[in-house]
Amino acid sequence: MADPGRPAPEPPAADPAPGGSPELLRHAADGCARALRLVPGARRWTERHGLLLATDVLPQVALAAVFCCPAADDDSLALTTRTLTWMYALDDLSDDRSADARAVVATLGRCGEVLRDGAPRDAGSGDRMAEALAGLWAGVRDGGPPALAELWRAEATALLLGTLREREWADGTRPPPSLEEYLATGTRTIGVALKVLTLWRGLGEPDLMDRLPALLPPLDHAARAVRLANDLSGHHVERARGIVDALTLGLSRDRAEDGVRHQVARCRDALRPALARGEEPARVVERAALWSLRLYDDHYAGRDPGRDRGRPDPA
Repeated sequence: MADPGRPAPEPPAADPAPGGSPELLRHAADGCARALRLVPGARRWTERHGLLLATDVLPQVALAAVFCCPAADDDSLALTTRTLTWMYALDDLSDDRSADARAVVATLGRCGEVLRDGAPRDAGSGDRMAEALAGLWAGVRDGGPPALAELWRAEATALLLGTLREREWADGTRPPPSLEEYLATGTRTIGVALKVLTLWRGLGEPDLMDRLPALLPPLDHAARAVRLANDLSGHHVERARGIVDALTLGLSRDRAEDGVRHQVARCRDALRPALARGEEPARVVERAALWSLRLYDDHYAGRDPGRDRGRPDPA
């Protein structure tokens, strides 16, 4: 019992920012608020184009855009959120085993025509994926450096061709790939590079194209690390659907996890000079890798239960 003749002890001073510095928490709160403001517009865009999503990814993609490039302008963040939503819808369409394979192939073909010609040849087809991509491509082409837009188009084309190959592998209409062929394809279809290119558009850095020789190799390492992390996370789900991944092609879990570490280390080493100079495009690559690796490692339900979390962050 406390002695009533003695003053009560002063309570301990409250931590002004439990779990982090006040500045860090302010940045986190501002980023979340900015992401939430992107969601209604992304939802309207998704509904207008009739895109079908297996899960509601809109809050997630908005947070991803803001986290990866807080320096981007609002227009580029909105474009990135729409681009990520479109990629999720494309992936859901391709992975849907109940979808008619010929219809999937036709959609991929129309999307390719958008990138090549500006619109599908059968413009009256009502293909919602192609129509949505036409708007995205117009936004990239009209609002950024022409050379960066061409790089975006090449990356989007590679994503479409890779998605077609992955569907054919799953359907058995194309022979199974080698592990290296699969990883080369999956590095494109994972979408990391297309996300980063869209975000770079919003930085407004006039000499960005001159820095690409130093930025593209670490971006490729980041994409390959994320591909392997994706396969580790969802292998037992995708195996049940008949979807090819690195583990179904014989890569062991230990080697896949080693591959993630190796690619992250190469990404980090290649980015180090640019990060030391505070270059924002390099920070976007670093954050894009960090976001996806944390997502696949800790939060996706497809992750095999009970597996130790040992993959490194890229920072």
